[in-house]
Amino acid sequence: MANDMGLRFLGAIPLDPRVARACDEGKFYLDEFPDSEATKAFNVVFKGILDYVDNNTESMDTKPVN
Repeated sequence: MANDMGLRFLGAIPLDPRVARACDEGKFYLDEFPDSEATKAFNVVFKGILDYVDNNTESMDTKPVN
């Protein structure tokens, strides 16, 4: 779907019911389950976002939003 829309695919995050449970309990899933496959996938996506921002900040409009 990302390719169809001309977007870069950052990764897939596996479903893990502990994500919802951690949110319901006010806990940060990545801290609660640091070795889970979902945490590993989240970190891949986060890195992709940071890499994109690092490589594209010069082209971003820096005018303040009203």
